[in-house]
Amino acid sequence: MSRVKSRGPRYALALVVLCSLFGGPALAQEASSDSAGTMQVEVSVLQEVVRIDESGREIVEHKPVGLVTPGTILAYTLHATNTGDGAVFDARIEDPIPHGTILLPDSVDVDDLTITASIDGGESWKSFPVFVATGKDAAGQPVYQQAPADSYTHLRWFLDGPLPPGATKEVSFKVQVR
Repeated sequence: MSRVKSRGPRYALALVVLCSLFGGPALAQEASSDSAGTMQVEVSVLQEVVRIDESGREIVEHKPVGLVTPGTILAYTLHATNTGDGAVFDARIEDPIPHGTILLPDSVDVDDLTITASIDGGESWKSFPVFVATGKDAAGQPVYQQAPADSYTHLRWFLDGPLPPGATKEVSFKVQVR
């Protein structure tokens, strides 16, 4: 660990992000099945790169993750696949927001799914996007605002309906490296 610290913050940040990338943080949870339905979740991560083409237009590309520095955008896709012989019911996919990154709330794939989020390390869950009380108005009623992007710690998608054998459901989100 001291070797990482001696190389400076860029290398420590890269190590944190790489651990998050390859640690497979996504979880398939609370899946019930008839027969032998089994849900497996795989995570893929690509780096979002913006370039300018010959006509001056911005082109957004997704490439394998390279050197990450503050401001780098990473696009996560979670693939939940029923690898069993029976349907999977009441399934959910949960994924922590990687340390050293900030969720880009507008990038969260909602796709008509029920989504909850945590802003306290997974201790409690609220509908996404999360709104928090920020004070009271002149009449003493609470005033709510969307939680700051850097406060999100976890996302959870609930798969509506059964996931048939062999079927895959994908959800996605983006983060920015701090």
